[in-house]
Amino acid sequence: MKKLVFVILSVLATSCHHGIIDRQAVEISIRRQMTEFPESRLPDLYKSFFQGRFGPGHLVTDRESALNYVLFETQQEDYLPLASTEPCGWEANYVRVNLSLVRDGIVSAEELTDALIASAVPVTDSQVESWKKEWVEILNVIQKTCPDIPCLDVDAKKLDSLLQSGQYAYHHSDAYREAYHPHYRIIKKGLADRLIKSKNMQRVRDFLRSTQVYFLATVDGDQPQVRPFGTAEVIEDKLYIQTGHVKNVARQIAANPKVAICAYNGSEWLRITATLVEDPRVEIKKAMLDANPELRSMYDENDDNTAVYFLKDAKATISSFTAAPIEIDF
Repeated sequence: MKKLVFVILSVLATSCHHGIIDRQAVEISIRRQMTEFPESRLPDLYKSFFQGRFGPGHLVTDRESALNYVLFETQQEDYLPLASTEPCGWEANYVRVNLSLVRDGIVSAEELTDALIASAVPVTDSQVESWKKEWVEILNVIQKTCPDIPCLDVDAKKLDSLLQSGQYAYHHSDAYREAYHPHYRIIKKGLADRLIKSKNMQRVRDFLRSTQVYFLATVDGDQPQVRPFGTAEVIEDKLYIQTGHVKNVARQIAANPKVAICAYNGSEWLRITATLVEDPRVEIKKAMLDANPELRSMYDENDDNTAVYFLKDAKATISSFTAAPIEIDF
């Protein structure tokens, strides 16, 4: 019995000492960064893991200063076509939101700044002490996973000196800045997801409505079918379209809900692939018809004909002859 208790205590002690991180998740995070940003050095990995732990709390002083600096950075001309968001660290509680979203008018500077402020939590001394222990374990995984990172040992000593001095924040390496010209803000993942999804969805809706007519393609057996549509509304954070159950398109959607949409506004074209999900709720039908009152001569929220669908797993691309394609998921 005593031997069993000793074994259990030994396991618990080992777990407490080595249980700070999920080593597999850390390794996945390291490999992701080194694949997407191969010029990364140890300070860049450190920065991602640190940001994943603490978010932007160490950066934010006041809203006005934060907003002004966002506006300043969006005026820079060295942006590269990077992803709109990038996970930080191994738990991905925070993401880096590319300021190109502000520059391109998808998210306003004020909205992004408000999300930044909402994501900022002060860093305490006890948290820094805990971070020192976590970093030791993360560094061990980095050294085993990517032992050939340039200047690995030198940078490890620099970071150790930083932490021993009571500091914790560090800058990107010169190699990283020269290769990727980073312009981003750290936002809580949930806040960023909701903000970007909502804005992207609204952007697609506005594009579709600006054309007055767009084209929806379905499949009828092995035969593609296409027809003009006009409705598109964002309701309860979903993009909805509407038709009638008596139409062939409704029958085709019921048999195969995967569709494609195409629209052209005179200078850009929008393509969407999605799965349509019918929403039978009367209140959603009413919201759609209230937004499109001209349809009430043919439809009513209480009839058996009105059919409304929201787009699920949608992937949209806005293209033109003069700019790189803009890809949007919602």
